[in-house]
Amino acid sequence: MKQTFRTHLGLWYGATIGLGLSVGLWLPEVIRLWAVPLAHFYPTLIIGVLLIVAITALAGAISERLSHAGFSVLVWFIGALTIAVVISGLLYPVQTVSAWLVDQRFWGQPIYEPSSASRLRGGLAGFFVVLALSAYGLLQENRLSGLRAEIDDRFWMTGRGWFLLVLGLLPILGVGLIVDEIVLKPVYTTANSTDQAIRVVRSTQGDLLELGQADGINYSGLKGERDRLSGRYSLQIGQIEWGPINTVHIVVQFESGVWLFCHLRGDNLSHCNDASPPYLVGFPAFVRTGALPEDCTGCRFRSTAEQQAWIEARTAAYGEDIEITKQNQLGDVVLMQARASDGNAQISCFFKGITPIVLENCWDSEP
Repeated sequence: MKQTFRTHLGLWYGATIGLGLSVGLWLPEVIRLWAVPLAHFYPTLIIGVLLIVAITALAGAISERLSHAGFSVLVWFIGALTIAVVISGLLYPVQTVSAWLVDQRFWGQPIYEPSSASRLRGGLAGFFVVLALSAYGLLQENRLSGLRAEIDDRFWMTGRGWFLLVLGLLPILGVGLIVDEIVLKPVYTTANSTDQAIRVVRSTQGDLLELGQADGINYSGLKGERDRLSGRYSLQIGQIEWGPINTVHIVVQFESGVWLFCHLRGDNLSHCNDASPPYLVGFPAFVRTGALPEDCTGCRFRSTAEQQAWIEARTAAYGEDIEITKQNQLGDVVLMQARASDGNAQISCFFKGITPIVLENCWDSEP
């Protein structure tokens, strides 16, 4: 019974540490994105928090069963390394799984792919996590000894015990805030900036350049799309390019059918452009003729010679009238469908990327 109680206490101790780390990591972004219609944000948050809390809870329980400071540090070190990997992948594999849950037709597609620069940032954030959690592992037995003294016969903790518990979580909360600054904030700030720009541009008739100078946001980046920004819309993180000045591409999709790619350097809006020409003009021309239209530079995308040959072998089945449908877009992956006017032939294709756009693969699908 005593060992079971110690294990449960260790489990609870570890879970609170994971929760403290998660609060520091995610709370600033929840506040920042509270009214922003950003797809995949909350599923990514939930999956990330559950993974972190599960790992720290398990580390706490195992450490308490071992009852040895050296083993405790080792267990927490391994757990911390695992959490560092999770945090490094929040915007990549974790967000990809969140996107897959929205539309299973995209299952297996590499929607958000990490880069060497993103792994470097994740490693920097992981350093702080490993250092802090290893310290918590070293101090676990001492902290739990103090907390056990604050638990009464009904297994309720005293007010003093809760105060000591919360006080002990402040360092890991601070680590979460540091990690947010390194990993999440540089990306999620761009979604907030894009949302603010759309709301301001479509609700004012004033001079965008003058207004942008006052607010510090380049509203003129939306000037060419000003008359098409009505109605409800959603945002997605499209593509992330880490560098001395990060470049983030935000996908904006309106219920009216307006479809934009907004490009930001740092958290500053550069410009937004119509996303549809490569898919709704270039793609049907490619299916009809096996080539892209020469008079439309904005309609271009890349494809391999094998993919072009595959398309050319099917052009005769489609003729001039083709029904083109955008099935969905998740991240920088777009699923398009082309159907012959007589309904006897249909292909589906995955495109990937924003700069550049690449035709990844096509297959015959049932009409």
